[in-house]
Amino acid sequence: MQTSSDTPTKILEKARAVDKAFGITFPNRIPDLIERDVWLETVYVCRGSFAVASIIAPPDTYGNDEDKKAPFDPVLKANPQLLKDVNRVAMHDAVLNVAITWKYLWNRLK
Repeated sequence: MQTSSDTPTKILEKARAVDKAFGITFPNRIPDLIERDVWLETVYVCRGSFAVASIIAPPDTYGNDEDKKAPFDPVLKANPQLLKDVNRVAMHDAVLNVAITWKYLWNRLK
């Protein structure tokens, strides 16, 4: 287990500095879970992730053959900013959705 002598405020400042490097800004308050079924909400997040991945590398282009690689190069060479944008959005979405789910579960268990 790692320990730190930093205050919670200092830890959050360090985290925000990392967020800033990626161009990510989070709200000061974690939003509530809109869909009250946490399982369905998780399914919706996964479906959204699949939709984004399908835009970058459409499944009908590479199929399910594990030996065949997804064609990222043609998409990313045509628009190099796309990878940075998708990475930023995916990281923001992942962190925020984990925080929303954690908050919901924490409130139910306390």
